[in-house]
Amino acid sequence: MNKYSYNARTRFRQIKGLFSFCEMKSDTYITNIIFNIIKQQYIVLKRHHSVRLNKNKDFKK
Repeated sequence: MNKYSYNARTRFRQIKGLFSFCEMKSDTYITNIIFNIIKQQYIVLKRHHSVRLNKNKDFKK
Protein backbone atom coordinates (compact mmCIF):
# COMPACT_ATOMS: atom_id res chain seq x y z
CA MET A 1 0.00 0.00 0.00
CA ASN A 2 1.48 3.33 -1.01
CA LYS A 3 1.53 6.40 1.22
CA TYR A 4 -1.04 8.36 -0.79
CA SER A 5 -3.79 5.76 -0.64
CA TYR A 6 -3.19 5.21 3.09
CA ASN A 7 -3.48 8.94 3.78
CA ALA A 8 -6.64 9.20 1.68
CA ARG A 9 -8.27 6.31 3.52
CA THR A 10 -7.22 7.60 6.95
CA ARG A 11 -8.51 11.09 6.11
CA PHE A 12 -11.78 9.62 4.84
CA ARG A 13 -12.19 7.67 8.07
CA GLN A 14 -11.36 10.71 10.23
CA ILE A 15 -13.78 12.97 8.36
CA LYS A 16 -16.49 10.30 8.48
CA GLY A 17 -15.99 10.05 12.26
CA LEU A 18 -16.12 13.83 12.75
CA PHE A 19 -19.13 13.98 10.44
CA SER A 20 -21.17 11.63 12.64
CA PHE A 21 -19.87 13.32 15.83
CA CYS A 22 -20.97 16.77 14.64
CA GLU A 23 -24.35 15.43 13.54
CA MET A 24 -25.04 14.53 17.18
CA LYS A 25 -23.81 17.86 18.56
CA SER A 26 -25.00 20.29 15.87
CA ASP A 27 -26.79 22.59 18.32
CA THR A 28 -24.15 25.31 18.83
CA TYR A 29 -23.13 27.99 16.33
CA ILE A 30 -19.41 27.07 16.21
CA THR A 31 -20.20 23.38 15.78
CA ASN A 32 -22.41 24.25 12.81
CA ILE A 33 -19.54 26.12 11.15
CA ILE A 34 -17.16 23.20 11.74
CA PHE A 35 -19.85 20.80 10.53
CA ASN A 36 -20.21 22.72 7.25
CA ILE A 37 -16.43 22.74 6.67
CA ILE A 38 -16.20 19.00 7.35
CA LYS A 39 -19.21 18.41 5.09
CA GLN A 40 -17.50 20.22 2.20
CA GLN A 41 -14.24 18.29 2.73
CA TYR A 42 -16.17 15.02 2.97
CA ILE A 43 -17.99 15.66 -0.32
CA VAL A 44 -14.77 16.65 -2.12
CA LEU A 45 -12.85 13.67 -0.72
CA LYS A 46 -15.66 11.28 -1.57
CA ARG A 47 -15.77 12.59 -5.14
CA HIS A 48 -12.00 12.22 -5.59
CA HIS A 49 -11.63 8.81 -3.98
CA SER A 50 -15.02 7.20 -4.55
CA VAL A 51 -13.73 4.73 -7.15
CA ARG A 52 -10.93 3.53 -4.88
CA LEU A 53 -12.90 3.56 -1.63
CA ASN A 54 -15.99 1.82 -3.00
CA LYS A 55 -13.85 -1.23 -3.79
CA ASN A 56 -13.13 -1.54 -0.06
CA LYS A 57 -16.08 -2.89 1.97
CA ASP A 58 -15.03 -0.98 5.12
CA PHE A 59 -16.24 2.33 3.70
CA LYS A 60 -19.71 1.25 2.61
CA LYS A 61 -22.55 2.42 4.84
